[in-house]
Amino acid sequence: MKTLATIALVALTGSASAQFNYQSQSRFVEAMARDLNSNLFFDSKSASGFEFFNEVALVAVEPTFGEGSQTSSLDAFAINASGSASGAGINGFGGSARSFFRATFSIAEPTAFDFSSSVNPGFGSTPSVRFTGPGGTLSSIDGFNTFSDTLAGTLDAGTYTIVADAQAAGAGIPDNGGFNVSLTIVPAPASVAALALGGFAAARRRR
Repeated sequence: MKTLATIALVALTGSASAQFNYQSQSRFVEAMARDLNSNLFFDSKSASGFEFFNEVALVAVEPTFGEGSQTSSLDAFAINASGSASGAGINGFGGSARSFFRATFSIAEPTAFDFSSSVNPGFGSTPSVRFTGPGGTLSSIDGFNTFSDTLAGTLDAGTYTIVADAQAAGAGIPDNGGFNVSLTIVPAPASVAALALGGFAAARRRR
């Protein structure tokens, strides 16, 4: 029984490096609009840490509005973010909004991954997504020439950053845009071994 416990401990220790180690983040939504008297109204929400973020910033005053929204999560083995921005107005009175996402993380050993991103540009908006790492830019879409991208393979050990940004401003013609980002890594075999050994140990204890 002591031998089994030692093996399980080694497996768990080895699995800790095959996950995202977050260094920093910046996630926020904001909206702005002016009324007919040129008074400015502003709303914003931001993530204070690495917790799940699901917020909407909304300003609606006659005759303009702005709305920014985002749902994003920073988990041990996955990063997901979806954001949008929209704004509208009339006669030179405009509304604007923004949804911004940035996460910087490191991994301690080469790790298999899957990455996908897409943007939805509006009339004047130019949402973008960029994924960079130790070797430079891995993926970049700008809403002008590229609208989606997918990657799969192995990430080398090092530090990486994902930035996604959607901004919109409408005055007479509504404007909107959005982005979607997903990055997942495959846990090292040690993680699977740890789970299997844990179950085997529990089964032996029940006998």
